[in-house]
Amino acid sequence: MSTAPQTRVVVTGAGGMAGRVFLETLLARGFDAIGLSSQARPAEIPEGNWRTVDLLNDENLKRLILDLKPEVILHAASSVFVNECEPEMARPAIYKLHVHLTANLAALAAQLNAQMIYISTESVYDGTKTGLYNETDAPCPLNYYAQTKLEGEFEVQKLATKGLILRTNILGWRRDGRQSLLEWTLAGLQNKERRTMLTDVTFTPITTYQLADD
Repeated sequence: MSTAPQTRVVVTGAGGMAGRVFLETLLARGFDAIGLSSQARPAEIPEGNWRTVDLLNDENLKRLILDLKPEVILHAASSVFVNECEPEMARPAIYKLHVHLTANLAALAAQLNAQMIYISTESVYDGTKTGLYNETDAPCPLNYYAQTKLEGEFEVQKLATKGLILRTNILGWRRDGRQSLLEWTLAGLQNKERRTMLTDVTFTPITTYQLADD
């Protein structure tokens, strides 16, 4: 992130696996960082660096962002449990989170002349290519999660040089009681439980701490 300390950064999804690490890392480096989440403020985060807010309430979000006047919006809010995005009854809420919210934030970033960083996913690719993917390869999402994350990318692209899209695959530790893939795998090894794993997938994940550090 090519910004200096005291730059005001708003982090959406600050209660999530990645967002929490982003916020903590920014604060440790002296940034004026503020986390936005529907969750209550964790005790470890100073009161002034957290706002409990419904990100899908358009008017409240608009008032808050225009009041905070961030120079950077780091948009990490997402529904990361892919299978839960697929049922028809879940799709309207997923669309609102991944596409509608991203469009709102991009519009606010444009209004404030702020930079926007969007955490997307490598799942926008279909995995049929031999070798590694690069950013010029054409997306071909195979599920609703990936499709809506890609549509969110389109909203960020409207910001041109003020928009940055990261298509990544992250590993980390959750703090909301649910298990991430890493935790689920580790728990299986520790408890000597059988796990049904994938045999036809190649990916290059990065931990939340590595991504935040970069």
